[in-house]
Amino acid sequence: MQRAIALAVRAHSGQVRKSTEIPYVVHPIGVGMILTQSGYDEELVIAGLLHDVIEESDVRVSEIEREFGTAVARIVTACTEDKSESWEVRKQRFVAGMREAPKNVQIVVCADKLDNVLSMIRDRARCGAALWDRFNRGYEMQRAHYRALVKALVGLEGEAIYSEFCRSVDRLFSGAADGK
Repeated sequence: MQRAIALAVRAHSGQVRKSTEIPYVVHPIGVGMILTQSGYDEELVIAGLLHDVIEESDVRVSEIEREFGTAVARIVTACTEDKSESWEVRKQRFVAGMREAPKNVQIVVCADKLDNVLSMIRDRARCGAALWDRFNRGYEMQRAHYRALVKALVGLEGEAIYSEFCRSVDRLFSGAADGK
């Protein structure tokens, strides 16, 4: 697991979370913590730590496979969005893919999105509806995307991580249409 943390730190070096000064690596470490605290095995925790390295850095699938095995590489690949596509197209493809994804992929994606939602809840408490200004697509599209993910990941019903994700999405997106 230490090697996965080291790779995530290296891959995300110099990156920050959207419109913040928070080092990006805090996110994959948060995903790894969610998976660890939820009792998932080391393979899933490693995949969680590395879930964004292909999408957000120059790390290749072959490096992940060589260092961490085929199963981890497959999960990380399934978590990767094609950034050459428009936001709408890639989000629609991603959600559609999650409906049929293997359970191990769904678990890592659920932890990833849960960490994102928890971060947005904290940020909204600090900056209110201005939170939505930092995204390429605002409150309405974010709400639609996350609610679509809740439906796509319904195969995880009964898993504590999924229940927490559903509650957090409801908490984040309940209330006024402008996200206040």
